[in-house]
Amino acid sequence: MSTREIPKDQWQGALDRFSRDHEGCVARISITPRDRPLQIEARDLPLQGVSRDSHRNDTIAIALGDRRDDHLTHEVSAPVRLVVEESGRGDQASLCIGTAEGTTVQVECREHHKAEQA
Repeated sequence: MSTREIPKDQWQGALDRFSRDHEGCVARISITPRDRPLQIEARDLPLQGVSRDSHRNDTIAIALGDRRDDHLTHEVSAPVRLVVEESGRGDQASLCIGTAEGTTVQVECREHHKAEQA
């Protein structure tokens, strides 16, 4: 696995690249608040994308699901750290977003949804 922290001025490009490379992968969102146990927000839903609202409003939106009844958008406010981890084969990746309040939000991607159906 290759791990790299992304400088803030490169977040937009890194999120665009992550979204493009992993769109449709089977994804899970986990949230670890400071001093509390891990919570699973979503699991086994196809990743639609990860985006940043604007340079002034740093909120990061994570969109999962490809049907009306399973669509979820999770917003991460006040992000201060962005770390991308990818396997050399490209079949697994994660995006970790650290917030000012000490929460960590992780998007974990594994094999593409389309590959499972084949």
